[in-house]
Amino acid sequence: MPPAAQTSHWSTTPPAWAGVPRRSHGVNDTANADRALADLRSATDQLLGNAGSLADREVREPSLLPGWTRGHVLTHLARNAEGGTRLLTWARTGLPGYEYESLEARAAAIEAGSGRPARTLVADVRRTAAAFAEAATDMPPE
Repeated sequence: MPPAAQTSHWSTTPPAWAGVPRRSHGVNDTANADRALADLRSATDQLLGNAGSLADREVREPSLLPGWTRGHVLTHLARNAEGGTRLLTWARTGLPGYEYESLEARAAAIEAGSGRPARTLVADVRRTAAAFAEAATDMPPE
């Protein structure tokens, strides 16, 4: 692992080894923001379509992430969308709202939600993704 990978945050842009595409325009570019939101909506629709076909027994099967079931992954996506919504609200209003209360609380929430029925997991992702999309759309252009 490169030495920079051992740090938890990047100072400005991710290093090349992180595989994150670098864009020539900043995030404040409205066209890029609109394109990113459209890409996110498309990916979310695809995810919800795929997840919506899962049965209860299938969400309890292992995912490709060691130690996590598909239920863990879906719960993680929902809690991450909530955290992202809190961060966007903070950015828009100036009122602090952290992504997670703590890493321990994050892990506990994922574990607690992972065993829910498939329909409930998918509804949670759908609800929180919609709230995130709304918060992102509400962001001012600057």
